[in-house]
Amino acid sequence: MSDNLPYAKAPIIEALLDIRVPMEVGREPLQAMADSLKAEYPTVSDTVEKDVPPPTEPGAQFFSPGGLKARREDETRGYRIDPNGLTVSMFRPYSHWADFRANAKHLWANFQSYTGASTISRVGLRFVNLIEVPTEDGGTNLADWFHTSISFPESYGVAAAGFAFRLILPLRSVEGWCSLMCAPVDSKETEILKFFLDIHVYKTLSSPVSSDEAWALFDKLRDEKNHFFEMTITDQTRGLFK
Repeated sequence: MSDNLPYAKAPIIEALLDIRVPMEVGREPLQAMADSLKAEYPTVSDTVEKDVPPPTEPGAQFFSPGGLKARREDETRGYRIDPNGLTVSMFRPYSHWADFRANAKHLWANFQSYTGASTISRVGLRFVNLIEVPTEDGGTNLADWFHTSISFPESYGVAAAGFAFRLILPLRSVEGWCSLMCAPVDSKETEILKFFLDIHVYKTLSSPVSSDEAWALFDKLRDEKNHFFEMTITDQTRGLFK
């Protein structure tokens, strides 16, 4: 599997690294951090309820309202800070894990400096992929592209107009969880079909850990994410990314 990575045309449209802390951070240190990073992340605004996706399962919440979100001018990177932690994003084009990890560590060091956070209670990685597959007469055989999919009995008598599925899988190596979701993207195009493949790996810690322990966990979570991504797609799909 590792021989396939990294892909020249990675389908990642957003990668998120999330850190939760066992404390409640006030607005003032969050604002001070955002102000200090204005040269790097000039577009800053408040997070509101609509910015927060509903949790898909217990412990899956990434961030909460009442904080700040910021982006670079070129829209390639961003972050969110809130009373309970930090979420770092990298958008298309995704470069590589070492770059994403280093940028997240840089922002975490800033968060620590301004908030006094010293331990971490939850770590999470989420990679949202947009996979575009060619069609024949507007359709395709999903089994050619995904090992994990859903099937319909012929007795239905009609073709499905849409579908979505979600799997929750244990991560035995870190005693965490993986939420894997796949759904088609609405599009008027007929020559290709687009699918979101959303993989969220995370671990809620029974006892808070240090930064060094957390970054070691992130490396393991990233390996787990790669494993489930590779096991979900076929060689034909891999050919789209080379």
